[in-house]
Amino acid sequence: MYIPYRKAYLSGMNSLSFVTVFTVGELVTTITLAVVFLGGVRPVLETLTAARPVLFWLFLGGFCWVVGDLFQQYAAKYIGIGRGIPLSNTNQLWGLAWGVLVFGELASFGKPAQAQVIAGSLIMILGAVAISSAVAPESERAAVHEVVAWECDRYGWNLEVTTSAQLWKDPLGAATAGRR
Repeated sequence: MYIPYRKAYLSGMNSLSFVTVFTVGELVTTITLAVVFLGGVRPVLETLTAARPVLFWLFLGGFCWVVGDLFQQYAAKYIGIGRGIPLSNTNQLWGLAWGVLVFGELASFGKPAQAQVIAGSLIMILGAVAISSAVAPESERAAVHEVVAWECDRYGWNLEVTTSAQLWKDPLGAATAGRR
């Protein structure tokens, strides 16, 4: 997902537009797979009807997933893929916390296993703190500018518009006429 997004944000594409296209693509793919593997539309509809009591929670989970994807896009755009994606993968800690605190999943493990899980979680937290507090040196920022300039030359984009899009500005939004 991040390789196409890199091209999209270099072109100035809105993050919400990208996530919308990606989400629609995921829905179409999932529906297609369900129809193929369940043997048609009727079995899919029967399965959805049987799952009706939990559909709200499934849709809520999907909505939260899309919101998380949107935040990942902003992270990739504004702090880079190398920093943003490791930070977004700390979601594993939230899943662990949910499993431990709500479902008591570690209660049946022995003390050594519990200590390993806690130690691993602390290492992840320390890694996230280290990544989030890292500052790119001037040489990295210059290299990023060179790559953006190269991509602009390659695809015929305007360097000024592309650079301003990376600085939280919306140059394409300001340039388009309003809707009637």
